[in-house]
Amino acid sequence: MASVQKTKEVRELLALGKEKGSVSQEEIHEILPEAVLSDPQEMDEVYSLLSKEEIDVTDSEGRFLDDGEDA
Repeated sequence: MASVQKTKEVRELLALGKEKGSVSQEEIHEILPEAVLSDPQEMDEVYSLLSKEEIDVTDSEGRFLDDGEDA
């Protein structure tokens, strides 16, 4: 299995997040292929990459999602 980071969809998601400072759950589901979305290990890697790049993840209403906090 290729590294998630090398897929064009993940690069696209990272570029969008760097531009905006955040990505929404909806954008993640629109951009990433089902094979990534359905693999918990790959999704953990995606969220780790977003965190490493200091890209926040928001819900559909623009609220920030953060570990340990209610959204």
